[in-house]
Amino acid sequence: MLFSVHLKATMMKVSDPILFGHAVRAYFADVFAQFGDDLAAVGADPDDGLAAVLTALEKLPAEKREAVEKAISAAYDAGPGLAMVDSDRGITNLHVPSDVIIDASMPAAIRSSGKMWNAAGELQDTLYVVPDSSYAALYAETVDFCREHGAFDPTTMGTTPNVGLMAQKAEEYGSHDKTFEVAAAGTVRVVDARAPRCWSTRSPRATCGGPARPRTPRSATGCSSPSPAPAPPAPRPSSGWTRRAATTPR
Repeated sequence: MLFSVHLKATMMKVSDPILFGHAVRAYFADVFAQFGDDLAAVGADPDDGLAAVLTALEKLPAEKREAVEKAISAAYDAGPGLAMVDSDRGITNLHVPSDVIIDASMPAAIRSSGKMWNAAGELQDTLYVVPDSSYAALYAETVDFCREHGAFDPTTMGTTPNVGLMAQKAEEYGSHDKTFEVAAAGTVRVVDARAPRCWSTRSPRATCGGPARPRTPRSATGCSSPSPAPAPPAPRPSSGWTRRAATTPR
C-alpha cells in the first residue's frame, strides 16, 4: 500500500507547509536524526518538501552529500512506497507541498477506488493521510458512502462546480497573518478580555506535530473553574397547531 499526504498548501500558505514538513521529517526520520544539523546548516527545510532538501544537498561537501543521499535511499527501501506525482520523473507525493492539492487529489482518488500511481507508473491501493480535521471528516464520510452505495454517478446526481476564490485579500484559516507555529512544547492560553474566561491547550511542538490536547474553558480568575452552561430556552406557547410526521407526496 502506498503512503500519501493531502493538504492545501496553495491556500493555507502558513499552516499546511508546516504540516507537510512534519510528514517529510516523519518519513525520513532516520535521515534527520543522523544529519539534521548538517541539513539545517545548508538551509534544507522540509517544510518546502523533499525536492528543496535534495537541492540543498548540493551545498554539502561531496562525502557528506553522498552519505545523506545513501540514507535517503535507505529510508525509501525501509518505508512504505510513496504515491507519485510524476512516476517518469521520480517526483513523489513528498517532493513539493503544492503538488498535491486535496480539492483535486481526493476526488480523483475516490474515482479510482482509492488508488494512486506508484513508482512503476501503475495504480496501487493507497493510504490517504489528511491532517486537516475539516477535510478529514468530509472525505471519510464520502469514502464510507461509496463503500455502501457504490461510485457516484454525475449523470443522475448532478455536479457542483469548483468556483475559485477571487477576492484579492482572501484569508482562509492557516494563511492569514495571525497564523503561526508554536516554537516549543508547553501550554497556550487564549484570554478573552471582554469576558471572564480563557482557554488553554497543550502545544505538542516537541512531538513533531501530534494532535493538541484541548482543555476545559476556564474562568479568568485563576483559570480553574469551567464556565456555566447557558440556561435552556423557555418553552414556546402552543399555537394550537399539531405537527405531523412527513409523508411521501402522492
